[in-house]
Amino acid sequence: MTNTKLCVLDVDYVVEEGPVIRIFGVDENGNSVIAIDKNFRPYLYAIANKKTKELLKKNKMVTGIERTKRRLGIKDVSVMKIFVDTPPNVPSVRDAIKMHTDCYEYSINFYKRYMIDKGFYTLDWVEVEGNGITFSGFDMCVEITKVKRISGRTPKFKVLAFDL
Repeated sequence: MTNTKLCVLDVDYVVEEGPVIRIFGVDENGNSVIAIDKNFRPYLYAIANKKTKELLKKNKMVTGIERTKRRLGIKDVSVMKIFVDTPPNVPSVRDAIKMHTDCYEYSINFYKRYMIDKGFYTLDWVEVEGNGITFSGFDMCVEITKVKRISGRTPKFKVLAFDL
């Protein structure tokens, strides 16, 4: 188990056996770091009702359903948090149930959803806890078990590019 601090430069995801979040960054010494998280699952919210629950139970893309509360406007509403097997299937699940209920947060990109849920942004410093693994092209790779935002100063960049 290792703890690594890194400044987040970019975040994306790939789909292997399941979705894998990849956090690219640099540590305090300027070494390249990639941190991967295989445990975060894509999801959307829907207003809970019987018909929708029946449709979701039959859908092979749905991997789980949790009942929770979300604030919609000024009131808390009972909703289903619907977990989906891969990020590209979130819109398909939404399409399957949208005639029967209202759906929410289905259009948030998977990697952005991860960053929102974990509470960090690009150029923030994070501390990742996990197991060190090998990954070609990087000085260090960590398979994440825990990630949290910490304070830190933006590193000095050798090269900086903006894509407009």
